[in-house]
Amino acid sequence: RPEAADPKSRAPPDRPSIAPRMATGTPPTQNFWLWGTWGKRKISAPFLTQKVEGNIRDVVIGQSFIIALQEDGALVSWGEDKSGCLGLGTDFTICQEPRKIVFPEAGVKVVDIQYGKRHLVALTSDGKVYTWGDNTGGQLGLGDMQTRFEPAVVEGGLANSTVVQVLAVDSMSYALTNQGVVYAWGDNKDGSLGLEHDTAKVLRPEPVMRMQETQVKKLLVKECGGSGGKGKTIIACVGGGGPPA
Repeated sequence: RPEAADPKSRAPPDRPSIAPRMATGTPPTQNFWLWGTWGKRKISAPFLTQKVEGNIRDVVIGQSFIIALQEDGALVSWGEDKSGCLGLGTDFTICQEPRKIVFPEAGVKVVDIQYGKRHLVALTSDGKVYTWGDNTGGQLGLGDMQTRFEPAVVEGGLANSTVVQVLAVDSMSYALTNQGVVYAWGDNKDGSLGLEHDTAKVLRPEPVMRMQETQVKKLLVKECGGSGGKGKTIIACVGGGGPPA
């Protein structure tokens, strides 16, 4: 009679494997438990992920992929994504085991990573912003609408700025500088970026001019509902910093 599989290490159907990586003589690292809604599926029994060696600070859960931010500032990804979200290049749109995401410059240390609808925004320890993934709305901020399969540095209005916070909301991107200035780019349907012009797709970071007279301390995204349906509201906190995230 075959031995029953350990429920902690079974991966949900049609999702990236979260079973442990087996290294000779080295026990797998226990990374994080996973359950809830994942894409179109409901996961009611928590799964223990044991894929990444070392401690993890944060994770991104995509439709069919995972990106882990490690304590040393490195990023690793695994799973499947055809829009470039793995960040591993065009040769690795499917990757069963965690693989390190390589940045254009050496020594990059990521301190935060944000996931929009199908794109990633990463903030580094020296205040630079990198993006990759889908770019049909200009949400990568690179001056065009071409998909990127590897991280690319965002310059434009951010070239001479030190960024302290980033947000990715649907197909929009935001950055907050150490001077309290908010930049926005990406899908601007119905003026949703807050830039007060009707350009449908903003391809490079632009400052939100309405807030230039105040110093923004922190950006928040809040889910909102009501009779009109669900939506997302951006909050720029000033003064004492506003409500907790």
